[in-house]
Amino acid sequence: MWQLTYDDICKNLKERENFSFSRWGDGEWLCLMGNSGRNCDGHPYFPDLGLTMAGILIQDQTHHMGMQPFAIKRHGNEIAKWCKENEVRMDWCDADIIHDASIANRLNDMGVAMSGRKVILVAPDRLAQMAWRYKAAHVHVPLTNCWKWRNTIHADILDEIDKDSVILYCASMMSNVLIARLVNEYGNTITQIDIGSAFDPLCGFATRGYHAGILERIKEHGL
Repeated sequence: MWQLTYDDICKNLKERENFSFSRWGDGEWLCLMGNSGRNCDGHPYFPDLGLTMAGILIQDQTHHMGMQPFAIKRHGNEIAKWCKENEVRMDWCDADIIHDASIANRLNDMGVAMSGRKVILVAPDRLAQMAWRYKAAHVHVPLTNCWKWRNTIHADILDEIDKDSVILYCASMMSNVLIARLVNEYGNTITQIDIGSAFDPLCGFATRGYHAGILERIKEHGL
């Protein structure tokens, strides 16, 4: 497993050691294994999205990829079977390192580490205050069905990228595809981080079970 911790993320950001990190949770796995339906945020499991994500895993590993412990708990046997059949041998890190940092009230460490760098937030409008918080350019993402707009969103990101940019993704399963695409295009000249749902409670939204505790902490003590 490629060891990547939250402290590593903060250290790399501060020292401008560029890297990319994508998260692979139960929704990503269900989609790439060909299931129908939607993930917990209402994004459909588009077949072409699943095939694209499968292709990312089948090719040689190019960046840090986080495996979600919950995905292993729920679908570990199916994931292991799919990986074996497709000869996928990834060096996984923990997908939940940023979420765990949020629970520990440490997200500000990442913000401090990004100080002075060009930041791009790829996220729905309801997270716009995070762009203000990080003095970031905001690439807008539809709240659902964002996969349909992937090429427009990719182009909007390219319009904002400068040398040494930091791109923060809150774009559901599409994040994995955009991260891999920009790794191929920009290599280690930029940093990309899949934030997942960690910003939701900071903007007042409880979309995961653990968010209730964070919202209560914010109510009592502020951000």
